Order: sequence, then structure tokens, then C-alpha cells
Amino acid sequence: MTAGPTSARARVGESMRAGARPGFAFAHEPVDVAVVVVTHQNTDQVGALLASLRAETESVSLRVVLVDNASTDGTLLSVRSAHPDVITVAAGANLGYAGGINAASDHLGECRAVLVLNPDLVLRPGAVATMLDRLEAASVGIVVPRILDAEG
Repeated sequence: MTAGPTSARARVGESMRAGARPGFAFAHEPVDVAVVVVTHQNTDQVGALLASLRAETESVSLRVVLVDNASTDGTLLSVRSAHPDVITVAAGANLGYAGGINAASDHLGECRAVLVLNPDLVLRPGAVATMLDRLEAASVGIVVPRILDAEG
């Protein structure tokens, strides 16, 4: 899908060139998309997802809220040390996937859309902007990406 002149990619791209800080936004900053990631024992996977999300900040502003469901493999420590601009929430117990999403809801801040992702995903370049464009163009409440394996 090619982004038109009024697309999220065009609007946010202009603000990014005007001096907006690259990377993930903190809680007090309005963003295009708040991303929720729920983890449990995902230290080996979540880094690739966060790297692919970080690349998306070239075209959309993102806040990432990661809720960890009491991992014992160092997931939370790993994310906190490598990605200090990710808002991390220690659930204190395994709340389950839905419970983790609910725990993140208090930390979303001002955003135009919410994107919930599994920690074992990697986004293709432009995926977030494309979904945001589609969400706004279609006047719908939910969009779902096409999920592909490594072979396409």
C-alpha cells in the first residue's frame, strides 16, 4: 500500500524531520500508536521485536509498554537495560495474556491507536504506518495485519 499525502506516514514524517526525538516516546508525550507487548520467558525473542518497532519510529511516533508476567529468564532486566525508553511493568505474577494487556492499559497515555503484539513477532518496515493509515481510511475500530512465517 502506498501512503497518500494525508497518510500517517506523511503527517508524522514531517514532524520527525522538524526535530522530534527518534526512538520511543515516554508516558507524557502524545503518540500515534501505543504498543502493548506481554512477555513471559521471552528474553531471546523480544529484542528482535523491539528493534523492528524502533525502525518504525521513522514514520510514526510510538510508545512501547511491555508487561512482564513474572519471567524468571531475565526478560524484564534485559529490556530495561537495552531499551530504557520502553515503559516496563512487572506484573508480579503470571496474569495471563489478557491480564497483561489490561495491566498495560494504565500506561498507554495519549495515543491515536493501540497495537497489541506478541513478543515473538518481527514487523516488516512500514507495517505500523500502513495499519494506522488503513484504520483511519476505513473508519473502522480494528485492523489486523497479515502474519507471515520466515518463508513468507
